[in-house]
Amino acid sequence: MKSPVLSTGPLRLRALGRRDRRFYARIYADLALMSRVGPPLDRRAGLRSADALLASMHGPAPRAHCWTILLGPARRRIGLVGWRVQAADIELGAMLLPAWQGQGWAVAALRRVCAELIENQGAPRLLMRYRPGHEAAASVCRRLRFTERPELTDEAGRRVWTLSAQAWRGATSSADEVS
Repeated sequence: MKSPVLSTGPLRLRALGRRDRRFYARIYADLALMSRVGPPLDRRAGLRSADALLASMHGPAPRAHCWTILLGPARRRIGLVGWRVQAADIELGAMLLPAWQGQGWAVAALRRVCAELIENQGAPRLLMRYRPGHEAAASVCRRLRFTERPELTDEAGRRVWTLSAQAWRGATSSADEVS
């Protein structure tokens, strides 16, 4: 799957690059963010993780992709959004720095990535997964028209949400009719 630069409103989603390695490590070291995701990484582990992701993104058959979320004309880095192949699905996720949470930026970035994956790349189904009690993530899933699938709860107890291409097309066409 190719992954171009994506834009939506004041957001620009730029493919993660070497210049973003320290920002990626900062996100994965942030205790507040990682309390909802998994154990935080120290700086070195975060840089190694960024390097592994970059190598995966640029291999012959990418199985993951990550964008740096940039806001406004100054292109301020506010978070990360990405996908990875997970069994037969494509799993999405986003993490924003605490100062930028709760303002709709994650929804906007993820909506743009959903559109790219379904409309331009032909993805049949997308998946998101979050820890129980992460109500902000559940709200993001609902706003994007994902459906919670309790029967798919994973071994770590994370809540699983899915969105089929058919449901996406139905949601976007009904939104177009209202506009």
